[in-house]
Amino acid sequence: KMVLLAATQNITSGGDMGAIYAVVSNLGSLLVRLLLEPVETVSRVSFEKLTTYQFQYSKDKTRANLELYQRKWRDVMTGFSFRTRALLYISGIVACLGPNYSELLLFILYGQKYSATDAPLVLKWYCLYVMFMALNGMLEALRDALASKEQISDKSPFGLTGFMVILAILSSSMAYFMVPAFGCVGIVWANSVSIIARCVFSTYFIVVLGRHPFEESDAPGKTTETETEYQRRPNITPLMRASPPRAVVTVMMLSWLGTRHSSPAAIGIHAASMREIALHLLIGVICGVSILASILVFDLELRQEVAALLSSLPLPRLVKTTLMKALKVHSK
Repeated sequence: KMVLLAATQNITSGGDMGAIYAVVSNLGSLLVRLLLEPVETVSRVSFEKLTTYQFQYSKDKTRANLELYQRKWRDVMTGFSFRTRALLYISGIVACLGPNYSELLLFILYGQKYSATDAPLVLKWYCLYVMFMALNGMLEALRDALASKEQISDKSPFGLTGFMVILAILSSSMAYFMVPAFGCVGIVWANSVSIIARCVFSTYFIVVLGRHPFEESDAPGKTTETETEYQRRPNITPLMRASPPRAVVTVMMLSWLGTRHSSPAAIGIHAASMREIALHLLIGVICGVSILASILVFDLELRQEVAALLSSLPLPRLVKTTLMKALKVHSK
């Protein structure tokens, strides 16, 4: 990350390009600072406790320690899946609605000073970049919790240290060539390529190399493989559970199409009438509500969490009963 910043520092240190990227970065990083970073920090602390149970079991391989290790492993995977899916919902809403409202937001905040420049285009791509950051933060938190000390210090191309060094070199090279050619958008593109590569590597590590406790039914002696070999079996279950339901993804895509079609981007926000802007905002609100409704309908686990939260709030009994019934309509 520091190498990539150094490669782009001279390009963005002055002039309109530097001012545009500063404005977009400050706006786009609000969600990151307020939500993504705190959730990632809490997740890292929670996930790292798994190492303690793994170390305890490796030193004393009793059934009690195995069950503790397995229980903590299941808790970590459940927390990872739920938090990742929740962050993907939030960042997904930003990614599907944000690009079509970036020019309007900049026009409201800064007038034509930035809305008539490349800032709306840069902010559009930054909205997608936020979604990749949300996914990468959770993947790396889980990856580091599953990695052993040897894997962390491994300097081979497929080791953690070696991969980060190679990625830093590639990222700085991309920034060196893309930023002069594409301006501020090139910075976001270079960052996006870098963080997508980190997501792919973390996924590979979690699925293929990450340690996980073997089940008692598959313990050494009952199968032909060793315990270490079992711990390195491909394990894609947590990633599958973290994926949003296809129905929600479909609603998000349709919302992107709807808000894109209603956007007066062809003539520019500054030239659009109040009626066109109001219609665009109304469609955005409808799409946002539709996405939230689809999440509550198709994500049973999240709906149960919301129901538990509502039951603890001091709401009127009639309101609470109505909301609880609405949440349980599709709970079968």
